[in-house]
Amino acid sequence: MTADVPTPSAAGRAVRPACLAILVVLAAAMPVAAGGSAEEAAGEIEFSEPWVRATTPSGENSAGYLEIFNGAGSGDRLIGGSAAVASDVEVHEHEMDGGVMRMRHLHDGLEIPAGERTVLEPQGYHLMLIGLTEQLIEGETVTIVLEFERAGEIELEFEVRPMRQ
Repeated sequence: MTADVPTPSAAGRAVRPACLAILVVLAAAMPVAAGGSAEEAAGEIEFSEPWVRATTPSGENSAGYLEIFNGAGSGDRLIGGSAAVASDVEVHEHEMDGGVMRMRHLHDGLEIPAGERTVLEPQGYHLMLIGLTEQLIEGETVTIVLEFERAGEIELEFEVRPMRQ
């Protein structure tokens, strides 16, 4: 005895791709749980004056600076980054401790409040490029990918400026 197995009609086969297309469009339109898409958050973060310090040929580390303006409706957090010229890019700050200036790694990152400008500058918040694989030469540029909690990864070109600035 054989069972009759219905075969899909031409109309049924056409409906499946249409349903799949609708699901793809709906999934792309859905905001992420943090409130808005990473693309929206990245588009509302602006940068100015990105630069890093030049190094000597044997220099192992450098520091990076910039201004970040968060035009998004909610805060974000700069949690680190990466660069082809360094084994690691971390967010650090300088702070006074018993009359001595010390540098510390911000393991939880740096809060970038909504509607505010955050400045990474010498003697303050900054990026540490650790384990340099090449010399950073004044006048050249270095690509650094900044990693934000909401906005995700954003690639920037940093100008290499003199060591003493």
